[in-house]
Amino acid sequence: MINLSNSSDRCWATLTNDVFMAPFLSEDQCRSLLYAIKNQPEKSKNTLDNPNNMHEYGAILHDPDLRAWINELANTTLKETIQEKFPGMPGHYFSSHHSFITIYGKDANQDLSLHVDASHITLNICLENQAQGADLVFTGTRCRDHVDTLPDDPMTRLTFRAGDAVLHVGNQRHFVTDLESGSRTNLVIWMRLEGEAYDHGNPWVVKRCPICQ
Repeated sequence: MINLSNSSDRCWATLTNDVFMAPFLSEDQCRSLLYAIKNQPEKSKNTLDNPNNMHEYGAILHDPDLRAWINELANTTLKETIQEKFPGMPGHYFSSHHSFITIYGKDANQDLSLHVDASHITLNICLENQAQGADLVFTGTRCRDHVDTLPDDPMTRLTFRAGDAVLHVGNQRHFVTDLESGSRTNLVIWMRLEGEAYDHGNPWVVKRCPICQ
């Protein structure tokens, strides 16, 4: 599996509140990881279909080796970065995750409506991108009670390059613009803290909501 140095060695740029981006994988690493995901052992292989109730085309990571790699990524590689970028969380041990690839293309996902993630922290890594459109747009961090309020002004729009990673709180609202042409494939990792609900009603989540301040 891909060896990664401590993520604190990378330059994580601030895109907007609670959203950070860094060059994370090389193109060769992206190709290797995508190959491993698409060729999971037959026992655990997931066909390209619904990885969750929002994405219609993708695949869940079931393979034990891939899941172990993600556990190390969440709790070792990214540990210092998460502690630095997201102070106030009650602990930094992620006891579970939901990880999947999502594919945008002519016969795949065309867009993605506004939502928050079922996570405390999300890591979103672009594995390949030849798309026009299908950009990721962030509209602001909100708690459960204010998830339907007006977007931040301005909103923050991101066009991925292969290897880019975005790290953000699960309650940072976002959507994907219409695909115009081409295709894009991303690995999305929803990281979940031990003993914490991820319904975005937690007191420490409420403290990050600007409407509550």
